[in-house]
Amino acid sequence: MEHEAQAGPGTRQARRRRSPRSVVAPPVVVAAAGVLTVLLAACVAGTGSETCVSWASFPDDAARTEQADLVVDATVVEQAGTRSMFGAEANVWSVDVGSVAKGDAEPGERLEVVSTPPTCSSTTYPEGDPLDADGEVRLYLKDAESFQLPGSGDGWALITPLDGVGTVP
Repeated sequence: MEHEAQAGPGTRQARRRRSPRSVVAPPVVVAAAGVLTVLLAACVAGTGSETCVSWASFPDDAARTEQADLVVDATVVEQAGTRSMFGAEANVWSVDVGSVAKGDAEPGERLEVVSTPPTCSSTTYPEGDPLDADGEVRLYLKDAESFQLPGSGDGWALITPLDGVGTVP
């Protein structure tokens, strides 16, 4: 659409009217922004050596079970070593499976489980290692590779530092 405007005495100049632009982002852009926001939750700390993870919290046993690949009632036997996870030295524990609530494991099987560290704190486990436990506990585990974050490693790990260990029902 054209609109005429005066440029000087007796001179007329054609000027184009701009069409209004939409301020609504296409769904693909919104989805990409959401993924980017999730990825930015895993920010690299000042030195670049530790990945800071903002952990989800699960309100109940059903939510923890849904999130986990493997849920077992197990007895923690001993610390089996350490390994790097998210740039921190995480404890690895040997556990004996008593019963299986979800996933592929057998009662009597011994598993090695990484105690997922909270990250970005002055110590690896500021509130104590959740796998440093006596008696039988319920473990909510994921394959560490499924975290899909740099430095997560592989093998069984607690779903989060906060919700990976519970009481046996």
